[in-house]
Amino acid sequence: MLYEQELKTFVEGTTNFFEVAAQQPASIGSPYLMEGSPAVHEYTGVIKISGKREGVVYFTAPKAMLTVLLMKMQENDFSHETMRDLVGEVANTISPAMHAATSAATS
Repeated sequence: MLYEQELKTFVEGTTNFFEVAAQQPASIGSPYLMEGSPAVHEYTGVIKISGKREGVVYFTAPKAMLTVLLMKMQENDFSHETMRDLVGEVANTISPAMHAATSAATS
């Protein structure tokens, strides 16, 4: 179970990434416990988290969202390979925020 401070640290790290990369703030909905399978869009990046807590951080996005993100980053290559690289980069970038959140809260 995540504690409030862990979730807050992760959300702040994630929103900071999008504020810098997309040059606009991200909007965060209310957290909830998911039932069934998670939503999966055209592109998904998964990073394993280990240490005091274990699990995964996954980022999934439709092609349209990734296209806008690439445009904001002034990238003009919208190929399948670039989309795959981007979704992996997002997951890889936000996963340390989760690791930091859980490490700080359980120390």
